Amino acid sequence: MTIPEEFSRIIHARGSAYAAIAAKGGTVGDHVTIEDVADCITSIPTSGLNNGVGDDVIFIDYDGTEIAAFSAEEFRLLNSLPPNPSHAGLIAQGWNWTLEQINNQLTKVGGKVIVGQMYVTESGMTEIDITLTEDTKSPSLIFGVNGTVVIDWGDGSSDTDTYNNTGSTRNIAHEYANAGNYTIKINVTSGVGAFYNSSGYNTILSGNAYTYGNMAYGSKIKAVRIGNNWELRRNSFSRCSSLETVTMPNSAYAEWEGSIFEYCYALKAIVIPTGITYARGNMCWHCYSLGCISLPGTLTMFGGNVFRECYSLKYITVPYGVTQISGTSFYLCHSIQSIRLPDTITTFECTQMCDGCYALNEFVFPNGITKIYNKTFYNCGALKSVVIPNTVESIDSSAFYNCSSLESIVIPNSVKNIANDVFDLCIGLKSVVLPTNEEFYTIKGSLFLSCRSLSKLTIPSSVDGINGQAFKGCNSMKEYHFLRTSPPTLSATTAFDNIPSDCIIYVPYSSDHSILTAYQTATNWSTYASYMQEEPQ
Repeated sequence: MTIPEEFSRIIHARGSAYAAIAAKGGTVGDHVTIEDVADCITSIPTSGLNNGVGDDVIFIDYDGTEIAAFSAEEFRLLNSLPPNPSHAGLIAQGWNWTLEQINNQLTKVGGKVIVGQMYVTESGMTEIDITLTEDTKSPSLIFGVNGTVVIDWGDGSSDTDTYNNTGSTRNIAHEYANAGNYTIKINVTSGVGAFYNSSGYNTILSGNAYTYGNMAYGSKIKAVRIGNNWELRRNSFSRCSSLETVTMPNSAYAEWEGSIFEYCYALKAIVIPTGITYARGNMCWHCYSLGCISLPGTLTMFGGNVFRECYSLKYITVPYGVTQISGTSFYLCHSIQSIRLPDTITTFECTQMCDGCYALNEFVFPNGITKIYNKTFYNCGALKSVVIPNTVESIDSSAFYNCSSLESIVIPNSVKNIANDVFDLCIGLKSVVLPTNEEFYTIKGSLFLSCRSLSKLTIPSSVDGINGQAFKGCNSMKEYHFLRTSPPTLSATTAFDNIPSDCIIYVPYSSDHSILTAYQTATNWSTYASYMQEEPQ
């Protein structure tokens, strides 16, 4: 037996979703449908916020512990932020949002505001907790320095290094006599130092040679506490696969580039300090356990694969004041539930932005954008509705592909072009309002392929062409209403494949019935002549 193409795609998409859920420890039953994906995702054990439900402002510690939470109404009554938490060996430096920034966010963006605490070490040194095994007793510390640093290896020995360039790496080797737990302390006695790793095969703690096998040393790092005069640069913690916690102080540097936390599989929470205005690249790519992150209220731009494949991330606060967002920022964030983008965004260039966000049920676009990019909501099975700003002019291919819970959508008159298969496999789609501007003139390819809940559709008079399998598999369709007085060009008879027997294709009324005749006799339209009627008068 041959499985129809559209059902084959549904089966494949469902299988991919369930495999991802099972891989994260979630529960998937034997007889569940694609509509159940969101419920299955909630069964995934995560290390995110303790509560979050009903709370609008959530204050977290460096490890993701919830310190305080308020509804928007409760928070607006506050005159100050909650007291800073305290920890031995750390000096709290305050929250990474101000009272004014939080209130501004609540008023102008809404949603959840996740605020985090910043710390510097009491000693002023940067500290690295490591656990070494018998086969990893010969590490090298990789960093950059413009000045002088003293390295206390935690076993009674130390090294001093002076160099005048933080833009290239230093490789300081050490031999431990015994396996065990150690704390490396880095004291910058003059100038500034930085974790800076230019090689994709190493971490800040590596072997003596630049080989793939030396990534084993990165898995020995358990915690990092940043001290004075120390910066994070490209790939700082890349491939530190066992890193669980990081504390960072209020920062004077503005930009984070590259893969700072890439492949930090065990990292559960991140508080990014104030002063950071720009984050891009693969910042948190593959941070599978990342349950919560607090972006600072100072952030103005991020892009690339910033949160790509952060499977456990449920909430994100994009600060009011961000002006640019790009790339596949939330690709395969299976657990993320809500994304609200502020109207301050003027540059929006996001392909596959939410591809594979199975639990996403709310998305707010910034006003002013002109394009919805390729696969923006690809396989977003929990998304029920979305408002498209009336400044959007084009919607790219597969933008809403397999959004199986999407029930209705209004495409504003500003839209001039809707690409192929935009609503393919939107099996729950019941209501669509198409643009009526004169520049929207073609319904392409498989635009509404397998939209099996769609029962009524009005085709504007501007549409002069219908291509491919545009309405194939619309099994519940009862009424098509064509407003054009001359039949649009129908590229093939497959456009209405599987049309229900009781479906009516309405065409404009004319006293001499010439419009009906024109539709019934036009090329490829004649296949559906028996379905056609004039609009009632």
